[in-house]
Amino acid sequence: MTFWLDSAERTEFLSLKDGIEVDVIIIGGGIAGISTAFMLKQQRYKVALIEVNCIVRDITSGTTAKITFTSSLIYGSILSKFGKSFALKFYKANLDAFNTIKNILEENNIDCEYRNSPLYLYASNERYFVLIQKEHESLTELGIDSELVDDLPSPHNGFGICHENQAELYPKKYLNFLSHYIDGDGSFIFEKTRVLNVEDIDETDLNNNIAENNKNNKNNKNNKKITL
Repeated sequence: MTFWLDSAERTEFLSLKDGIEVDVIIIGGGIAGISTAFMLKQQRYKVALIEVNCIVRDITSGTTAKITFTSSLIYGSILSKFGKSFALKFYKANLDAFNTIKNILEENNIDCEYRNSPLYLYASNERYFVLIQKEHESLTELGIDSELVDDLPSPHNGFGICHENQAELYPKKYLNFLSHYIDGDGSFIFEKTRVLNVEDIDETDLNNNIAENNKNNKNNKNNKKITL
C-alpha cells in the first residue's frame, strides 16, 4: 500500500453486470484513462471507463507525483534520431499536457496540494557528466529553458540539469475528483470488470448518440464492440 492510496479516499465503483450503451469505452483506470474519460465527458460524450481491479492502484499508485515536460535525458536522443522539428513537437505535446493538468485544477478548484517545484536530472558519477552536458546542449539548441548546476538539493551530489517551474501534486486526490465527475449522467466507471475481447462492428449498429457526435465524420469505420 503506497502513501497515495493509504491517505486518501478509496473509490468503490460497481462492477458492470448489465449491457450499456455509450459513445466511448476506455480500458484502464490509471491517470491516462481517467484523464481521457474526464475530457471526453466534458465534450458531452457518454463514457464508460473499465478497470479490472480498482482505479488508481497499479502504476499510478506508485507515482513520484511530479508533473514535468521531461523525465530523463531524452531530448538529445530525439534530436539526433528524428531532427529538430520532431523534437519540438515532442516538447510541445508534453508542455500542452502539463498546462492541461494545471488548467483542469484551476477551472475546477481541485484541492490536491499542487505546487510548483524544480526538476533536477543529475549524475553522481563523473563519467556520466558528459551525458548531462550533451543533453543541456540539445535543450539549448531547441530553445528549452534549463540550467547546468553542480549545487544539488541535499542529500544529492553531482552534476545536473535544473528545469524550473515544473510541478507536483497529490495524484489520488486529483484523480478522485476526476473520477467522481466522470461517473453519472450516462457515463460510468466500472471496477473489477475485465475486458475479454474487442470486435469491429458495422456503423449501422451505432446508437443515435454516437451518430450525432460523429455527424461530421460519417465515414468513420473504427467502431468497436467490447466483450466483457
